[in-house]
Amino acid sequence: MGRRAAREKRVKSKPARAARKVTSGGAPGPLHPHLVRLLAGALGVPRGRVRVVAGASSRTKVVAIEGLGPSPSRLEQSRETGIEQRLRGWIESRRKNAGRSPRKYARIEDAIARMKEENAHLNDAQAGHLTIHGAAQNEDGTYSWKFDNAVRLGGGPGGLAAEDQHRIWSRIAAPVLLVRGTASWASDPEIDGRIAHFKNARLVNIEGAGHWSHHDRFDVFMQHVDGFLTGGG
Repeated sequence: MGRRAAREKRVKSKPARAARKVTSGGAPGPLHPHLVRLLAGALGVPRGRVRVVAGASSRTKVVAIEGLGPSPSRLEQSRETGIEQRLRGWIESRRKNAGRSPRKYARIEDAIARMKEENAHLNDAQAGHLTIHGAAQNEDGTYSWKFDNAVRLGGGPGGLAAEDQHRIWSRIAAPVLLVRGTASWASDPEIDGRIAHFKNARLVNIEGAGHWSHHDRFDVFMQHVDGFLTGGG
């Protein structure tokens, strides 16, 4: 009885450990037992007290480069077309795309010229870099884009309704930086009202940039992104 009383006294005399929180990037699945053991040892707590709490890390931030989809005015124009017409057009485009062969360029220089034709803001070095990494050489020596045209078809004739998109945006807890080029075809999210659906978002309009602002004005783009990631949000 004496030894038991002494042991209980030692246990009771130990100071209570303060709760500690460790934040890391999200990952699917249960926490690995080895990681539980490692965390428990590092924190000095029993393994049974290690808990996984789902939620956004204070380090989580989102940068979206013109990734909001069609503008409200374009969606309104789409609604004026009946669903039966949209469905018919979607089926016809799938049939047409199924029999389409990738365009071939005799020389890599021809592909670079095409890249610059479609992206007038790119300089020669940028166009060459993107083309070399974005094209593959065929067995006959010609070049074709690695891009799969099937992605243009989307997931179906309707896609997500605007209301569903807005609901998804409103559930994003992390700070969001929306990036847009002033020379792009994409509309301004502040003017068309889409930015209001985010909890915490701000917009950067990059002058002299098109749809690819991260290529067209790389240095300016990185200044904004660095400031956003290292700042308070």
